[in-house]
Amino acid sequence: MRRWTIAVGVAALGVAAGLFTLGVARDDPGYWFAGSSDAAGAALLGAGWALIGCGLASWVRRPASAFGPLLAAAGFAWFLPEWNNPAIGSALACTLGLALYASCPPRVGRAVLAYPGGRRGGRIEAAGRAVA
Repeated sequence: MRRWTIAVGVAALGVAAGLFTLGVARDDPGYWFAGSSDAAGAALLGAGWALIGCGLASWVRRPASAFGPLLAAAGFAWFLPEWNNPAIGSALACTLGLALYASCPPRVGRAVLAYPGGRRGGRIEAAGRAVA
């Protein structure tokens, strides 16, 4: 029961982060990566929320695996490129956006490498990561 409560709370936080990001992007569309179209806004929200939702579903199903939390973190990171906007109105949020704007792809990659058990593999997998 506690996992479900945490999952619902994180999902609500993800919805709020997505709506905040869309609001920031719409306030000053000149800095927005996706432009000012409604379809681009829907794609922005859909991709971030899908990552968060899939991560939470995986975490509820397999709580010992790190795959779910890593994927949910990637969903939150998906929204950060829109935050490196000087017109955001918050120095902290703009700094977070500038510092972490490119953190989504590595988080997805880390989640993929952790699938399904939640742990990275042995020496062969480590060598593959080093080569990559």
